[in-house]
Amino acid sequence: MLCPGCAAGLEPWTALGGVRTAVAYRGTGAQLVRRFKFDDRRDALDVLAAALAARLDDLPGAMRVVAVPRHRARVRETGSDPAFDLARALARRLQRRFEPRALRRTRPTAQQTGLGSVARRRNVAGAFRADPTRVADVPVLLVDDVVTTGATLAAARRALRHAGATPIHCTALAATPPP
Repeated sequence: MLCPGCAAGLEPWTALGGVRTAVAYRGTGAQLVRRFKFDDRRDALDVLAAALAARLDDLPGAMRVVAVPRHRARVRETGSDPAFDLARALARRLQRRFEPRALRRTRPTAQQTGLGSVARRRNVAGAFRADPTRVADVPVLLVDDVVTTGATLAAARRALRHAGATPIHCTALAATPPP
C-alpha cells in the first residue's frame, strides 16, 4: 500500500499503441519499478501488479500469461528475471495460467537502455522462439517490465504468432514517456 502522497505521484500511461501499462516510467512509477527490478522489493511488485491487473480485467478468461524472458546468461549475472516474476504474479492475480516455458530468448542481446528505436529493433530481431505446444490456438497475454519503443514486445510477439498464438495482448508495468 502506498502513502497518499506517493499514490498521488503515480501517473497512468496508455499512449503506446495497444500496449496496456500500469504507470508512466517517471516519478513514483519509475521509483517503484526500480525498487522491484533492482532492489528485489516484492512490496513494489505487489503495488504495481495490482495496478496492472486492474487495467487487464476485461481480457478473455482462458488466456495464457507469458513473460518476455531474459537470456539465461543475464539471469545468472543479475540473479533475477523481472518480467518472469511479474508475469507469475499477474497470472495469480488474474487467475490465468502462467506458461513459464512458452517463450525463450535464443541468444544474448545487448541491453536496450540507451539504444535508439532502429538499434533496439535490430538488437532483438530473431531473439525469441516460442513453443507451439504451449501457445498454438490460444489467447496469450505477453508481459514485459518496461516498454520504451515496443521493439522487444514486437519481436517476442512475432515469435508467439509464428508458433500459432492468437490473439496476443501485450502489457508492461510501465511505459517510458517520450522526452
